[in-house]
Amino acid sequence: MVANYPGLHVAECDGTDPLASYAVLKSAAEYCRARKGPALVHAHVTRPYSHSLSDDEKLYKTARQIEEDAHRDPIPKFGLFLVRERIVEENELEKLEADVDHEIREATDKALRAEPPLKECLLVNVYSPDVDATSPRFEAVPQFSGEPRTMVECVSATLADEMARDDGL
Repeated sequence: MVANYPGLHVAECDGTDPLASYAVLKSAAEYCRARKGPALVHAHVTRPYSHSLSDDEKLYKTARQIEEDAHRDPIPKFGLFLVRERIVEENELEKLEADVDHEIREATDKALRAEPPLKECLLVNVYSPDVDATSPRFEAVPQFSGEPRTMVECVSATLADEMARDDGL
């Protein structure tokens, strides 16, 4: 939908492949750092589990889709790559995974035992201590064009445009 935005570098990659993702993101960063304009990386990823505990993906995904998504899960996929390329031995990878699981359990237990933060500390590191985002230097005059539309009309028009463009929708 933003492919024709002036100066926008758009790149796609398999977001479940760390090496492919790194290459595309590196290129996008170089584009931005060269001050050529903004960059958008469309990484195709999977969500090999439900949205939440109250969501059952089996209601809207086939067993085959769930299985395909599981095979694209980047964590085990990258582990297999590391073993296959002889970067790490399988037993080393298993130990690393066990160590990470242990560290996560310890951090979770520590967080659950911790006292809640003081009210005075809640906004620390939330806002910049140096920049006032509400200052006049960030004010901009909107440049309206066309007839006014409601949000519902805009969403509907966007969906219609996208569905007309993409036969898969």
